[in-house]
Amino acid sequence: MAAIGGIFMTDGKALESKALMGMSRAMLARGGKRREAFIDREIGLFFGRGEDGERPFASSDEGDGSLLLCDGEVYDERESGGERARFFGESDAELSLEAYRKYGGAMGEHISGEFAIAAYDRQKKELLLLRDPMGARPLYYIKDRGRVAFASEIKGLLGLLGSVEVDRGVLREHIFSPCGRYGGGDIYKDILEVGRSGGCVCSRLTVAPFTYSGEALRRESESRRTVFGGFACPDGEGMARLLTEILFAFDYPQFDALMPSFIRDLSRAAEVSGAVSDGTLCSDIFYSAERSDRLFCMSSFRCARVAPEKSTAKERELKRMESVMKELLIERDGEALAYIFGKDWEGDIRREKNTAKRIRVMGMMWQAVLWYESYCVTFT
Repeated sequence: MAAIGGIFMTDGKALESKALMGMSRAMLARGGKRREAFIDREIGLFFGRGEDGERPFASSDEGDGSLLLCDGEVYDERESGGERARFFGESDAELSLEAYRKYGGAMGEHISGEFAIAAYDRQKKELLLLRDPMGARPLYYIKDRGRVAFASEIKGLLGLLGSVEVDRGVLREHIFSPCGRYGGGDIYKDILEVGRSGGCVCSRLTVAPFTYSGEALRRESESRRTVFGGFACPDGEGMARLLTEILFAFDYPQFDALMPSFIRDLSRAAEVSGAVSDGTLCSDIFYSAERSDRLFCMSSFRCARVAPEKSTAKERELKRMESVMKELLIERDGEALAYIFGKDWEGDIRREKNTAKRIRVMGMMWQAVLWYESYCVTFT
C-alpha cells in the first residue's frame, strides 16, 4: 500500500516544500519509510512505498506533461459501449496514466480494481481525484486559502489545518449506529472524503465533485479463500494497544467486538495464501472493504476479502470482553468523556441492550478520549 498526497496551489502562487514534507512525515501508517516527492511551482506530489513495492508515481513523456499517483490495484480491461478498452504499463500508476490521458475524468468508467488516484494535467492546471467503486482505498481533501490538498490519511491534512472541529451529532451517529458511518471524512468538519465510485476535478476556479458508474465488487475465486474462525479476547494491556493501533490506522474512532479476532486471523493468514473473514457485526460490504484496507496497514498483509459475517462469539465470551472494556474505560479521563459525550455517557452505555454493541460503544469512547488528546480536535 502506498501513501499518496499533494498540494495544488489554486491561487497560482509557488508551493512551499515545507508544507508538503510536513504532510509526508505525518503519514506513517501507509507506504513504509521510502518517500519521494515532485514539486513544480504550483503542484507538489509525494508518495511512500515499501522497500519492494512498485513505484506509485508516473509521468507522461508526451507534451501534456501529465502526472499521476496511484495507491492500489488497477485492472486494465472493461467492456465499455462495445469497445474493448486496453491499457498497458509496467505498474498500476503507468496503466492508470494511460487511461487518464485517453479518458480524462471519465477514466473511472474504463478501469476496475481497488484504488485511490490523483492525476494532474500541467497544461490545463487541473487536478483529478478518483476513488474505486468499493471505496476500499481512502482519499481525503481540503480546500482553503488558495490551495487544494489531498492525502490517503487524514493525519496528512491535520497539520495544514491546525485544530479541526468535529460535530458531536455526527460522532454519536457513527458510534451508536449498528455498523458506523461509511468512511470517516464527514466526521471532521473541514475535511472532505472522495466518495466511492466518485471523484472531483480541482481547478483554479472551483472544486467539482462527481460520481461515475463502476463495478462494485471484484470477486475472488472460491479456491483461493481460506477463512479462519474462532474468537479472541486480549487482556487489558493487549486491548488498549489494539484500540490505539486501530485509531492510528483510521484517524477516527472505529471498533467492533470481533476486530481482535479479525486482526489475529490476519497475522495467521500471512503464512498462507487466501482470505480471512472480516468478522464485522454489520452486513455492508462497502464498510467492510474500507475497514479491511485500514487494518491491513497494521498487518502488512494484503489478502482477498470475503463478505462480512454476523457474530459467532458466544455470549459468555462477549461478557469477558465487556469486562475488559469496562476496566479500561474506568481508567479514562471522566471529564474528557463528559466533554465529548455529555454527562450521561454511562447511561448511554447502559441503555444499549446488545452486549456486542455495548463493547463497540465502550471501545470507541475509549478511543475518542485518546483522539481528543492526540489529534487537536475540538467538538461542536
